[in-house]
Amino acid sequence: MSTLQMMAAGMQAQRPGGDVLYAPMIDARRMEVFTAVYDQALGALLPPQAMILEPGAFELFIAQKTVIFFGDGAPKWRELLGEPTNTLFPSYQISAEHMIGLRPKPLRIRTFKMWHISPRTTLKPSTTPVKSNIR
Repeated sequence: MSTLQMMAAGMQAQRPGGDVLYAPMIDARRMEVFTAVYDQALGALLPPQAMILEPGAFELFIAQKTVIFFGDGAPKWRELLGEPTNTLFPSYQISAEHMIGLRPKPLRIRTFKMWHISPRTTLKPSTTPVKSNIR
């Protein structure tokens, strides 16, 4: 379960029903956010990724359905978007309670991960310092 999916589940609980898409945004830096787009079943239409916000970035989704943008990165997008059409920008407070609805599925189908030995999924590459042989 990703933080973005958890946020989408929380917004879905806050604003149930309707034919909408959920676009959680976590502020990264400058004009960059971590974001994804989820449908009503919380399936990722746009997988979690780091994105530099540019005009037209979500044009495809906005043209299809109403998109709910939320999270601490959403104000950046709202400012860049200008006059929002077919978009909503409700307030949102992240909470661990939003994980509750997402956890039962792995428990039901018995797919457990051994978190202490599973590789960590990150969106940005890591670097390893190179040891110099200079004396």
